[in-house]
Amino acid sequence: PRAVYAKDVLDIEHFSTIRGVHIDPSDHNFYAKFNAGAVSIPWQNEIIESECFKELSAFAEDGGPTPDLLPLNINDLPDNQKSDEKPLRGFFNRLFCNKKLLVLKLIHLLSSI
Repeated sequence: PRAVYAKDVLDIEHFSTIRGVHIDPSDHNFYAKFNAGAVSIPWQNEIIESECFKELSAFAEDGGPTPDLLPLNINDLPDNQKSDEKPLRGFFNRLFCNKKLLVLKLIHLLSSI
């Protein structure tokens, strides 16, 4: 896909220390190969028209996030949703955090050679 979403190249001078950007005809040919994001493409119009993101603009009465977007405190959960089980550890946690066990296995392996 030839899509690059960026500001107009000539706006660089307003927000950067880079100065003296000049566009010549070869640059116009290059930039014509890309969609600069200045013109919306069909799927963007469909998303806007369907208003599928309208629910994300909902706020609570006090102007804050709706209750379903607030972080949960484990103490606020009902007892039937609390768990005493330890959370599962990830692969890298298991791999790198058991250094003592790894050393013992290596010693055992090397001693059996």
